[in-house]
Amino acid sequence: LSVREVRAALLDPALAQIAVAGDLSRKEPPVVRMDDDLDSALQKLAGAGVTSAVVVSAEEIPLGIITRENILEAWRHATEPAT
Repeated sequence: LSVREVRAALLDPALAQIAVAGDLSRKEPPVVRMDDDLDSALQKLAGAGVTSAVVVSAEEIPLGIITRENILEAWRHATEPAT
């Protein structure tokens, strides 16, 4: 379920009154594996046109959510000069 999909639903007064999250959720959400590097994770998000994805273990167990902002913040932190 992306922010864009929620906004579209909320802008439709009829749908906003009857839709629930399950109606708008993706049946196969983007998945990032816990050992994917940041570039791969960002590419998966961009390729799916979303800003977040489910992080899964090697056994496909959901571990959490990663967002584009999480990735960009990690890159900023890793590349900023030490003080």
